[in-house]
Order: sequence, then structure tokens, then C-alpha cells
Amino acid sequence: MGKKMEINKKLLLIFVGCLTPSILFGAEKVGQTAFQSQKISKGVRGMAMGDAFVALTNDVTSVYWNPAGLMHISKDANQIAVSRINMPADISYHTLAYGRNAGFGAIGVNVDFLTTDKIVERTVDAPGGTGRTFSASEMTVGLSFAQSLIDNFSYGFTVKYLRNDFHDYKQQSFSFDLGLQYKTDFRGLILGIAVRNFGPDAKFDGTYTNYRPAQQGGSTKDEKFGTAAQPNDFKFALASSAKDLLGISLGEKDDILMSIQLESPSDRKERLTFGTEYNFQQMIFLRGGYKFNAGEENFALGFGLNYNLGGMTYTFDYAYLNFGSFDFASSGAGTADDSNLFTQPHRFSLMVGF
Repeated sequence: MGKKMEINKKLLLIFVGCLTPSILFGAEKVGQTAFQSQKISKGVRGMAMGDAFVALTNDVTSVYWNPAGLMHISKDANQIAVSRINMPADISYHTLAYGRNAGFGAIGVNVDFLTTDKIVERTVDAPGGTGRTFSASEMTVGLSFAQSLIDNFSYGFTVKYLRNDFHDYKQQSFSFDLGLQYKTDFRGLILGIAVRNFGPDAKFDGTYTNYRPAQQGGSTKDEKFGTAAQPNDFKFALASSAKDLLGISLGEKDDILMSIQLESPSDRKERLTFGTEYNFQQMIFLRGGYKFNAGEENFALGFGLNYNLGGMTYTFDYAYLNFGSFDFASSGAGTADDSNLFTQPHRFSLMVGF
């Protein structure tokens, strides 16, 4: 018992030690980081809980939240998840992830694409448009691995290849994620931490035309693009269930999960998020969450449906994230278009386990 308590204390110190630098040295550099798509939440179940999901993630979508959660996939089981994420300004994000618990550890692979609608090309000489259009996109390819050190403690990491295409310019780099999960003996409390998007600075290939000297009587200059840091962040979470934490039993298969999470990004202010999930008979799930100090984002709602058929498990998840004054994507005319379901800030995903 004493040895186990000593291990628990050491693991807790690891969590606190990883979190401390983000709190002490975090800085706000809004709009100054590369690969902005890495800041977009992925994994619809977690989105519906206000992103407070680092301690609770337990399926293939752990590749997005906390790779340590991949160890909760049943041994020798496989999971595949696909999702569509709608964003303001005619931006959409599609994700595909695969996970398997191989016994000695769990592996995960994800391929994600962010795309925009056609954008009118405008230049200094043709501010009304050149008659040409272009689009922007970002792609992420990730490979994850997770392993348990002891029964209640797991770690995981993800290596990601990143690519950003904008008009005729290209930006490429790589980054790493690290995650830990630890379930304590105190009222089922789960500690989770994720350190995400750590990698080298990146810049676009080629050159651009700098018109500022010409505005001062000089000539235009072709210059190389500058570098930008990646949007790394730290997330620390505590979670438990109503049954374990409060002793409230709702039934043999019914329960309520609760989570609180602190986030410290490198390019934004710290934020606090809360999330909850009601589970009815492991079939129907109702979810909600709230984000504090998160700009236009605030509350989130969603639900999930789980069904077993022919030895396979099918899970459908839906989430709605309120964007405040950016509720609707803009149409080409620049006006709010609320007539199309898919222009709303909805998220959908389907996961299959086999």
C-alpha cells in the first residue's frame, strides 16, 4: 500500500511539473502562430462537452485530445471514426481516424483536411478582383502510440506531418503531442494532461511582393516569408462520475460524467472549460459544456447514440458549438446564410468498433 501511494505521489508531481511552465511563462500572441487548424477541436463527443475531455477521452478520437486515452480501446479491438466539422466563413474540416489496442500498446492513425470555398483573387492593381479564384487548405497526418505503465496510468504520444496550401504558396512542418491519464483511488478522480503542437517554427515557401516601399516613393521588393511558431498548448483536467464522486447511483448502466479543464495556449489567454455527459443504458448520451474566456465561443450541446449489431458497435455523435456573433458562415454576398443546415456550426461523427 505504501509503495502504491509513493507511486501515486510521483505521478501527481509529473502532472503538476508539466503544467507549471504553461502557467508561469504563457504569453498571448493572437494571430502569430502557424497551422491554425491545429487549434480547432476535433472529436465530436468532446466538443459537445465544451472540450473538457482530456481526462475522459477513451476511444479512437484520443488521437486528437490525449493519445494516452487510446489504451481504453478493448484489447485486440479496432475503431474507425469519421467526422465533419462546420466552421464560420465557409470553412469545413473532415477527419478520419483509426485505432487499435494491440495488447502491448495501442496505435492510432489520423488524416484530416481543412478546406475553404473558392476565394476571389484580389491584388493592389485589381482590388475588385482579377477574375481568378483560389482556395486554401490544411492537411494533417498523424501517427500515435499509447501504453500503460501501471493499471491506472497510461501515456501516449503523436507525431504529425503538417501541410498548409494557400494560393501558390506551401508551408510544411511536423509537430508532437504528449498525453497522460491517471485514475486515482480517491472517488474515481481522473487526472489528464495533454501537451500539444510542439515542433519547429514554419514558414511558407517562395517569396511575396512587399508594396510598402512603393508607398513611400521607393520600389516594390520581393521578400521571403518570415517564420511563425506553432500553436502549442497545455491542457490539464480533472474528471469523475456522479457515482464515484458523489455516491449518487442512477442505475446499473446509467451515470453522469463531469470534467473541469484548464487550458494554457501559447497564443491566447488561459481558459477554463466544463463538461458533462449523461449516459442512459450505454445507448443514449446527452452532453453539454461551457468555455470561459474563450472569445466568441461559449456553450456547447450534443448527443450520442450507441448501437451493437452483428458483433460491431456503431456510435453516432452530434455537437453544436455556439460561436456568438459568428453563428453562421457567410455566403458569397457576405450576408448571413441560415437557410442551409450545413452552413451552421454543427459537428457530426460516426465511429465503428469491430
